[in-house]
Amino acid sequence: MSGLITDKGEKVPLTSITADINITDYSASVTLTQTYKNSSNQSIEASYNFPVSENSAITGFTAKINDKVIRAEIKENEEAKQVYDDSIASGQGAYLLQQTSDDMFNMSVGNLPQNTAVEIEISYICELSGSGKEQAPHVLFSIPTTIIQPYTPASALLSTPAPSIKHDKVSYSFNARVKAQMHCKIDKVLCNTHECNVNYTSHNQVEVSVKRKSQKIVDKGFSLEIYLKEGHKPRIWSEKRPDNSVALMLVTYPNIPYKELSTEIIFVVDRSGSMGGNPILEARDALKTCLEMLPPTVLFNIIGFGSSFSSLFKQSQQADKSSLKRAIGHAKKITANLGGTDLLPPFNHIYQQKLIPGTPRNIFVLTDGGVGNTQDVKSTVQRN
Repeated sequence: MSGLITDKGEKVPLTSITADINITDYSASVTLTQTYKNSSNQSIEASYNFPVSENSAITGFTAKINDKVIRAEIKENEEAKQVYDDSIASGQGAYLLQQTSDDMFNMSVGNLPQNTAVEIEISYICELSGSGKEQAPHVLFSIPTTIIQPYTPASALLSTPAPSIKHDKVSYSFNARVKAQMHCKIDKVLCNTHECNVNYTSHNQVEVSVKRKSQKIVDKGFSLEIYLKEGHKPRIWSEKRPDNSVALMLVTYPNIPYKELSTEIIFVVDRSGSMGGNPILEARDALKTCLEMLPPTVLFNIIGFGSSFSSLFKQSQQADKSSLKRAIGHAKKITANLGGTDLLPPFNHIYQQKLIPGTPRNIFVLTDGGVGNTQDVKSTVQRN
């Protein structure tokens, strides 16, 4: 679960987010400013979770409460924890940002006073992906739903107790400003998630601005596609640093003809009790999005697991209209009702199924990470 979370597992309302994005070819630097409000009548202790992909690195962090500004300072783990504990004990605000897993950073946000807003600014750099054949090469940039999604009302959660934090009916705003510089002429810019203004400042530079204000839950992230006239040409970028050193970036995106091959995709969805509430809703959305993107050449299946497991289909099915309709309907109704979290049996079941000749198998696990027998699962995967 991402965002600002209390020690009771409740989401603190996100009231606004601003994204400042600078794109240079297949790299981007991003600064996100998120504002949360503690609208309860008491101070809370909360933590901030921020998902980071393997192609990203956090470069800066700032938090503001009232007229107080706190900027990140890098320390050794143990020293940083001691400083944080001392600040909490004295009743002061304190922030501790650390990597808790390969894809998640966690920041402990000490005491957040009642009826007070906190502004969190986090900066990161990331490598972008490319797509498109020779006729339409383009650069893809996205901010996932898990980052820009505001709180989910308690009425929308399954088996969730009434929250102690009051969620006022404030308007949620999302703003984004993008500046992009490419090596060649930009053909077009598409944003399929939001209305935006596009200003071409030169043949290879563009500025995009987005403004969105809504009280509805944001059910999609922010994505941008920049189409290039000569996207497959190799190029090199140079940047001179203040100390007179020079950084170089070599970019190659070769035009290699390929044939679309059939593949088998199995979605393994955690339906244990720990997935109750917002996690199962996010798993539903993620699964539904994946299903809607499957090409017709793919074979697929869905397995839900907990203390037991069950498959949607007896064997993987072609991703045609009929099977996808059934699968999407199934995804919308998934609940966290299968007890414990035993991931090994569904993996053993999958590996007992014969591989289809010429069809590689891919397994995607959707879980909150509360799996106890991870070593057994890893060993099973390595053997197969």
